[in-house]
Amino acid sequence: MKQLQEFPDLNGTSSLELIRIDRAALTAVPENLCSVAPKLRSLNLQRNSISEMPDLNRCRQLRLIDLSHNNISSLPAATFSSLSFLQDLLLQGNRVHTIHNNTFNGLEKLQVLQLEDNLITSIHQDAFLPLVSLEDINLGNNSFPELPAQGLEHVVSIKVHNNRHLRVFPGPESFPMVRALTLSYAYHCCPFL
Repeated sequence: MKQLQEFPDLNGTSSLELIRIDRAALTAVPENLCSVAPKLRSLNLQRNSISEMPDLNRCRQLRLIDLSHNNISSLPAATFSSLSFLQDLLLQGNRVHTIHNNTFNGLEKLQVLQLEDNLITSIHQDAFLPLVSLEDINLGNNSFPELPAQGLEHVVSIKVHNNRHLRVFPGPESFPMVRALTLSYAYHCCPFL
C-alpha cells in the first residue's frame, strides 16, 4: 500500500460502508467518492499525503473521518455542513493554521475532535458553538493564544498541552462537565482544584 498514489476505482461499490487506506501515498480524494459510496460510514485515510480537505458533504452517513497525519493546511467554510451524523473527526498531525467561525457547522453529533499537532494560531470565538455533543477535544501542540469556551460546555476531556502562547485558560465555570484536563502550565489548573 505504501506505493499507492491514486485512489482505487470504487465504481460498483455502492454498498461500501468502510474505507481504510492508511500509510500510502495518496495525494487527493476523488470528487465522486460520495456518489460511488453513498453508504460510507467510516473513512480512514491517515498517514497519506493529502493536501486539501476533500468535499465529503454528500457522504451523509459518515460517522468517522480520520485524515490524521496528512498535509491539510485549511478547513474551508462549510466543509462539514451536511455531515450531521459524524461522531469522530480526527485531523491531528496536519498543517491547519486557522479555525474559522463556521468550520464545524453541521456537526451537532460530533463527540471527538482531534486537532493535536497542527499549526493552529487562531481559533474564532464562535468556532465550537455548533458542537453541542462534543465530549473530547484535543488541541495540544499548537500555537494559539486563546481558547474560546463557547460551545465547550459539555466537554468531558480537554487537552491543550504544549500551546506556549496560551497564557490564560478559561475558568471552571466555562467547562462544568470537564473531568480530565491536560494543560501546559500549572497555573492553568489552579482554579479547577
